[in-house]
Amino acid sequence: MARDGWYQADCAARNCGDLFKESNKQFDRILVKILQQRGLLDIDLNDFELNLVRNETANIQSKAQAFNTMLASGLHPELAAYKSGISNDPVADMKMSDKYLKMVWGNPDQVDEVEQQTNGQGEAEIIERDSDNGEDETGGSV
Repeated sequence: MARDGWYQADCAARNCGDLFKESNKQFDRILVKILQQRGLLDIDLNDFELNLVRNETANIQSKAQAFNTMLASGLHPELAAYKSGISNDPVADMKMSDKYLKMVWGNPDQVDEVEQQTNGQGEAEIIERDSDNGEDETGGSV
């Protein structure tokens, strides 16, 4: 739907995105060459990736479904976020969400310890830590 001109603006941005990517690639080539010649940084052109962010919420339901499917398949959350397109910077997002992810998924270091102790044959153990038996302060169900 062409409401308030946003659709046209998004189409125009999408159409000129390839031109911007090509000029940026040329700049990256020059930068890499300078850095390599001066020995300042050992970097390759493949170390750069350009992501043009226009509308993070476009197709958000499809992105969320793809993300959940990849997580359920066992992909690392960072990889699932990148592949599904739900995040523009999954590394920063995962770092910011580290405490929450450990609370939800558990500490990966502890999983590694169990796998090392049992040669990868450990069993998952779910421990419920619900001291109020599913009730809130008033005694009602949460």
